[in-house]
Amino acid sequence: MIRRVPILAIAVALTACSTNLIVPAYDARLDTAVSSAHTAAAKITACIDLGLCATAESFAEQEANYIEAIANLKTAGLIAGSLPASNDTARASREDLVSFVDGCREQLVSLAQLHLAGQTKPELGMTQSVDVSCDQALRAAQAMKQGGDDD
Repeated sequence: MIRRVPILAIAVALTACSTNLIVPAYDARLDTAVSSAHTAAAKITACIDLGLCATAESFAEQEANYIEAIANLKTAGLIAGSLPASNDTARASREDLVSFVDGCREQLVSLAQLHLAGQTKPELGMTQSVDVSCDQALRAAQAMKQGGDDD
């Protein structure tokens, strides 16, 4: 009987994850959208960090990346907000994910406005907030796959 208790506890814990008691159900579209946005944002921040995107004119070179990242983050936010969650813990996880995705999008929009105004300077660390918030969004989306039902 003593040996069955740890095995039963592990089985219950795994069942909790697979039935979305801890995190909402995994949706591959969310992971794809956040990953694509993260990649596009990284291209933008790298360009700024290298000093190659320090003028308003350089915005045009990165415009497609801004559009791709922001559009994917909007899509990811909608998907994340509609994920089924079976209890308060899963709902809190879903809301955290939405918050991370929205935070990344907001930071990127702010950076785009600065870039369009020609106010991006590599030595000021202007890209750090984008890098950090988008990394949080990516990690949260990937954690859903690890903790949820990953078909």
